[in-house]
Amino acid sequence: MAPQNPHQALRRALYEILDAALDVEVYRDGIPRLGAKIPSVSITYVGGSGAGLGMGRWIAADTQGEALTLRVQLDLFHSSQAGLDRLADQIYTALFDGYALLFAAGVLAYRPIVSMDVPPEEQMSRGEYRKIIDYEFVVEVG
Repeated sequence: MAPQNPHQALRRALYEILDAALDVEVYRDGIPRLGAKIPSVSITYVGGSGAGLGMGRWIAADTQGEALTLRVQLDLFHSSQAGLDRLADQIYTALFDGYALLFAAGVLAYRPIVSMDVPPEEQMSRGEYRKIIDYEFVVEVG
């Protein structure tokens, strides 16, 4: 069954999965204004698109709704490149292992679409390393 609030349901599921699997601070509402702790992960929505406007779309034999694609950015912060890579691997594994919780939140499918290290000259202060991973989540809305 589709959640009433797909954005909130997805954010809650992502937070629960990552917070349980990682030994770092997980921010559910973007990067804090005063800066992120090192190491940490931040969850930020960056966009989304629907399957089109309209009412009465059949997404299953007995279900009306539509599929909404939500794009989420995960910002990873660590004090070393090796630690950053380990954190990224832990996130990939956590989301794979936590698919049942994502499915319960109405997620039909997901995939990482971008993974990039932020160049050293664009790093935040304090000499930390940063990686950005963007995911697309297809969420049932109805």
